[in-house]
Amino acid sequence: MKTLNFNQYHKYILTIVLICFTIAANLAWLNPHPNSKVHKITENIPFFWQYNDDAGVQILTTAYFPKIFHTYKDRMERPTFPIIAKVLGEIAGVVISPVKKLSQLEKAGAGILLLKILIFSIFSIISFEIFSKVMSKEYAFFSVFLFLTHEFTIK
Repeated sequence: MKTLNFNQYHKYILTIVLICFTIAANLAWLNPHPNSKVHKITENIPFFWQYNDDAGVQILTTAYFPKIFHTYKDRMERPTFPIIAKVLGEIAGVVISPVKKLSQLEKAGAGILLLKILIFSIFSIISFEIFSKVMSKEYAFFSVFLFLTHEFTIK
């Protein structure tokens, strides 16, 4: 069996992250939770529907940062995620602007998605690097794979 080098493992890890985020974005197709409260991005197409009660507040906190803290004072103690997501969303808005002008909420959604993919990618690669110091690269990769494909991570 051919042994992969570290860069190949990193590519596989990043691919798994993107596959997991694609599954998560389409989770409502697989398990629509008809009796649950849902934050719908589109009314008829269950794409990026969110079942987490915090999802609505999170996108508002990102879209209307920092003014929203006057309304949601409990979020004031956690400004890092919304400010980073807002910056990423603004960058995405500039990049996409020749094709489509995004609303503040759309930019916030893009920023949150980009930040989550970035966090999962960095964490997974760092975990792989740490695990590979104490176990074989194959087991280290499998450990990261198990983390990324866990039900909690997908949801």
